[in-house]
Amino acid sequence: MARKARAALCYATLGVGALALIYTAIVRPIAAETLELRVKRDGVSARVASLRTEVDGLAAEIDALENDPWFIERRLRSEARFLRPGEALEAPSPPQAPRPIEAPRGG
Repeated sequence: MARKARAALCYATLGVGALALIYTAIVRPIAAETLELRVKRDGVSARVASLRTEVDGLAAEIDALENDPWFIERRLRSEARFLRPGEALEAPSPPQAPRPIEAPRGG
C-alpha cells in the first residue's frame, strides 16, 4: 500500500510540476503579450478618434470653400492679406518708448 501512495504522490508532484512548466512557458508570456497589445490598441484607438475629428473639420472646411463665398473672402483676407478695391491696409502704429520713472520730489 505504501508503494501505491508513494507512486500517487510522485505522479501528483509530476502533474503539479508540469502545470507550473506550462504556466511559465506558455500562459504567462501570452498574458504579458495580451496586456501589451491592449495598451497598443488603446493608443491606436485614441489616434483614430483624433484623426476622425480632424477629418470632420477638414470636410466642413471643404464644404465651406465650395459653397460659402464669405468664408472664402475671410480666408483670403486673413491668409493672403486680400483687400477689396479701394481698401487700404492699416499699418500698426510703432510702439512707444516707455517714459522714465521720476523720483519723488520733496524734502
